[in-house]
Amino acid sequence: MARKFSIIVPTYNEEKDIFRTLNALEGLQWPDFEVLIVDDGSKDKTAQIVEQFSKRLPNFRFLPQPMNRGVSAVRNIGIKESQGEVVIILNADVLLPRDFLNRINPYYDQGKKWVAVVARVINLEKVYPRLVEAGSHYTYEVRGDHWVWTEGFSCTKEAAIAVGLFPEAMPGCSGEDADFGLELERKFDGVRAMEVVVPHIAPDNISEFWGQQRGRGQGRTNYYYHMRHLNKAGLFFNSLASSGWRLFKMLILIPLTVRAWQFSKYSEKGRKDFLPFIWGNYVTELAMLAGMWRAFRRILAAKKQ
Repeated sequence: MARKFSIIVPTYNEEKDIFRTLNALEGLQWPDFEVLIVDDGSKDKTAQIVEQFSKRLPNFRFLPQPMNRGVSAVRNIGIKESQGEVVIILNADVLLPRDFLNRINPYYDQGKKWVAVVARVINLEKVYPRLVEAGSHYTYEVRGDHWVWTEGFSCTKEAAIAVGLFPEAMPGCSGEDADFGLELERKFDGVRAMEVVVPHIAPDNISEFWGQQRGRGQGRTNYYYHMRHLNKAGLFFNSLASSGWRLFKMLILIPLTVRAWQFSKYSEKGRKDFLPFIWGNYVTELAMLAGMWRAFRRILAAKKQ
């Protein structure tokens, strides 16, 4: 009997990407899998698009939530509701290859409890996706940074529950995925399957890119507050120190220029992206700053309520 896979897709205002993602999932070559789309209170047309699939395909289940609870909460709902032995956590901009389940299944046959794969940005006609992809190449292939979490990450449902699922104390995207992956790595045997490549779509305009990087800035502040348990004073000085370093890098120009030169080597357009990548690095730093202090203000406001 074939192993059953459960693919968990959390959504929040994903009308731009979700159709392509679900269309790719419909074409997966595997006899027994389910797709659980857990919507976190979207205000756009995400629900209507998802229902086109869930009403037509019996293995597609739509689980809309009445209010926004954060990505960790909706991922956890999907895991708890899943019926498969293995759960795959998928963002709404990822296009799984048709043979993806066939490619990761042998690792679970070997007794592995989690499988991390390689993510590749595919919309490289715009500068911001090229910056994201080049940065990933530099981080993982040149610096050799240790990594666990990736797009298309999977693990056994049993292991996910054993590590306590995703930390819901961390609101939004706050490094909760890396925290979850590290817990799995500490407690269970897994593998980084470098031969399995998963395409995904990166933000391709300044508004979306700004939003993504600002979210990461918010995530940094939330991580130190909710997971490192810094008090408000400690969080303020931590954020102030990080802000000072970021502003210093922007003012003296050299660090962001060096980073742009390093990244451009791994761009599809090579050194032609050197100057655009300097701009992209500036946008990244500014958005991170905005996100850090936005999260700090929200923490202060929540404490006063």
